Amino acid sequence: MRLFHRKNNRLYIEREIETLFRDGLSHFIYPIKILYLTYPIKDGDYKVLISVSKRNFKRAVDRNLIKRRTKEAFRKNSFHLKNSLEEKELGIYIAFIYVSKVIIDYKAIEDLVIKQILYLTNRIEGIEHTKV
Repeated sequence: MRLFHRKNNRLYIEREIETLFRDGLSHFIYPIKILYLTYPIKDGDYKVLISVSKRNFKRAVDRNLIKRRTKEAFRKNSFHLKNSLEEKELGIYIAFIYVSKVIIDYKAIEDLVIKQILYLTNRIEGIEHTKV
């Protein structure tokens, strides 16, 4: 298994973000909405963006707290998704968008992220892959 550097798994390139928001599919489990878009690639890579609205959380420390909790929950549980992506030879862009106006605890965020990961894994398992 290849080791990933932090920047390799961050979705930060404007073109990729625009593509995700334009062509991606969404799934919503309150208070976390995800946008996702798969693409063919050999090693089953993923790129993640985490967004917390400045309108809902004026203080940066609150936004950063939610981002850290979401990032850690994804990091701990992303192996489910990674395995499915490698099997199907796909990559995925994912945007986690936190929409609530209330900060929830880490355990609740982790449960929601796990549900979203399992949803994505089931969607990827259902994709018929044809070798090019």
